[in-house]
Amino acid sequence: MPHQPTKAELRAATMPALVLTAQNSKQHDIRRLAANAQRLMPNAVAAVLPDASHYTTIPTHNPQQLNRELTKFLA
Repeated sequence: MPHQPTKAELRAATMPALVLTAQNSKQHDIRRLAANAQRLMPNAVAAVLPDASHYTTIPTHNPQQLNRELTKFLA
């Protein structure tokens, strides 16, 4: 099982972070997830991938949208 970071570990993360969520996720409340990430991580940016689900293969579902979000974040 992967390590889930604690709130203290997230607060200590000062590097920029891109939090990508899947619009149709049934595993997560994406609004809450994004809000928590931005609250806990001072340099977090949240983005939603339209029409994607938790089980969608993100890189192949909508690669153009993924590339736009990554490019915007890395610019």
